[in-house]
Amino acid sequence: MTILTLNLHCYAEDHIKDNQMRIVDKIIEHDVDVACFQEACQSVDMCYLNDIQKELKMRGHHYEHVFASSNIAFDTYDEGVAILSRLNIVNTNVTHISKTQDYHDWKTRKAIHADVLWSNKVIRITSIHFGWTDEKEVFETQFDTLYKALNHDMTQIICGDYNIDDKSDEYRYVTKHVYDLWDQQTKTNASTHGDKRIDYIMSNQTLSVKKQHVLFCEEDSKVSDHCGVLMTLDLK
Repeated sequence: MTILTLNLHCYAEDHIKDNQMRIVDKIIEHDVDVACFQEACQSVDMCYLNDIQKELKMRGHHYEHVFASSNIAFDTYDEGVAILSRLNIVNTNVTHISKTQDYHDWKTRKAIHADVLWSNKVIRITSIHFGWTDEKEVFETQFDTLYKALNHDMTQIICGDYNIDDKSDEYRYVTKHVYDLWDQQTKTNASTHGDKRIDYIMSNQTLSVKKQHVLFCEEDSKVSDHCGVLMTLDLK
């Protein structure tokens, strides 16, 4: 199974249409099965994921997507987390992970889950955008809320912007509970936001990684203020 995770930075970037075409190109090039997005946005007359889905369909690639609204962004856009899948989605649900539950407060955070069919198994994919610890929120509490919502009888793949780097205490806390699937023994650049790695694909199980890439990092290929993480997992 090939998975991509990417924080889209809402509609805050320039050249949105060009960015969407770059994303579509990479989804097709890398034969992506499931893509998880954070800061995915929509408005009355626009939807970032609808545009990507339609372009994929025009090129002969059929995907469906699910979206969970979290908060209003830039006083204009309905912002949330999303999953785009060419695999059959058999079930979805949403977990509210932040103490904040005000749609007009950007600190409101949710996770969206999609159960997809892979061979004869059901795999749960989660797209997540964690907040960080401040005077109102605690990262570990948000993670605990998500972790309790997982069904540990099935394979869980948790993708997204964790807002923690891999040298932090928060990262050590997370990886006591779930596995970071990125193979850090390779010399592949893993930075996804500036010089830090804060976007991850993790799982409640150890899984074999057949290939891994960081996408959209070169200056002429950027689509967001984040890079994307792409992995092909061997799910037996």
